[in-house]
Amino acid sequence: MSAAVIVKNTFICVVEDEISLPLARTRSRANTADVATLDRQVASTLIEEEDEEVSKCTSLPAAVSAKHRLGYLAVDLDVGGEAAVAALNEIRCSVRSFAFDAAGSRLVLRAFEVARTREAKALAAGLKGWVGEAARSSSACRVLEQIVRSVGTADSAFIAEELLAQDLSTLVLNANG
Repeated sequence: MSAAVIVKNTFICVVEDEISLPLARTRSRANTADVATLDRQVASTLIEEEDEEVSKCTSLPAAVSAKHRLGYLAVDLDVGGEAAVAALNEIRCSVRSFAFDAAGSRLVLRAFEVARTREAKALAAGLKGWVGEAARSSSACRVLEQIVRSVGTADSAFIAEELLAQDLSTLVLNANG
């Protein structure tokens, strides 16, 4: 039997034989969180996180620590307008480093919620070439799922292509999905 990668309902699966289950057994209610809860989670995590290197494409002062930088970007996303556009640009420049960090990945997920289609495609492009590592990361794996939801199958096909290039046994045994 040969293995295949299937993108179905925003999940990427490596399967040998797909078993068809009755529709009633395969559906479940989605978990949701309100924006206020997300902001509290980001703010509490930012306080606990260690400082990290500030990206070259940032417009924030160099003295601003990483935890404060994430906080500023989260606030700018919520403000909207030009501030949100600038924040999306900052996140796009650092999407790779943010995606692999717990607090940073929540910021990237929020950016996908705020972003228009063109901006979401630009955010997704930041992980091209890093899908294998992202699939094995608990934080970045959620970002990959959000990419499929946000930009659709045609623009997220690079995820399946890069997963096919990986050793399938490491992906199948991956705890992060």
